[in-house]
Amino acid sequence: MVQARGKGFLKVTGILLIIFGALTVIIGLLAIAGSAMIGSGTVDMSAAGVDAGAYDAGTIMLMSVFTVVMGIINLVAGIIGVANANKLEKAQLCFIIGIVLIVLQLIDAVYSTIVGELSIFGIVVGLILPILFVIGANKNKEQFAEMQSQPPTSETGEI
Repeated sequence: MVQARGKGFLKVTGILLIIFGALTVIIGLLAIAGSAMIGSGTVDMSAAGVDAGAYDAGTIMLMSVFTVVMGIINLVAGIIGVANANKLEKAQLCFIIGIVLIVLQLIDAVYSTIVGELSIFGIVVGLILPILFVIGANKNKEQFAEMQSQPPTSETGEI
């Protein structure tokens, strides 16, 4: 079997996406539970060290659900990346998943800008893993395309 060029990128970023995705899901579920306990009141986020003013429970619930969904997407993307890191025929799938992760991070950045919590550092950090994931998938995609364009040889067992 041929060693995929992007295997390392996909495997490492996939493992990190699994870890961070699981943590994000747990944090989101805790936030959902917390917002359910608030009821219909408001929460002053400055008590938690966040200079964001007060949020109503519905807004906190919506942000928490979004957090859980993002965590699940990262978790699934990580699993797919690790499982297909050395499978050149799955490079296109991994590439598409990586692009989806980048788009979701950019949507999150736009949302953060709208609510006044834009953090350039947060955006850059949030894009690192998806970009590395895409790089690994692209390396595998290029290698797969090279293999498809080469005529069969006796070395590969094909005639």
